[in-house]
Amino acid sequence: MKCSDYDYLELACVYGFELTLSLVNGQEVTGKAITIGINQARQECLELLVDDVKQWVVLTTICKLEVLTPNPHFRTKTFPPQVN
Repeated sequence: MKCSDYDYLELACVYGFELTLSLVNGQEVTGKAITIGINQARQECLELLVDDVKQWVVLTTICKLEVLTPNPHFRTKTFPPQVN
């Protein structure tokens, strides 16, 4: 993931935005952005609060982020596919 892509995720965490993430496997996850961190498998993740439960989402699995919280910063961000 490019450094400029992290800026969107960090901004979402700073403001605690409610997000819907579209994942590469076709699933969607909706929750409040909390922080970026490392899971037990040593993968970079976005931590979301989903229905009062904290959940890690691996950054390389996110293809689109949509902000549900009204804000002047951004509404959507598409992430390029990750090449391993």
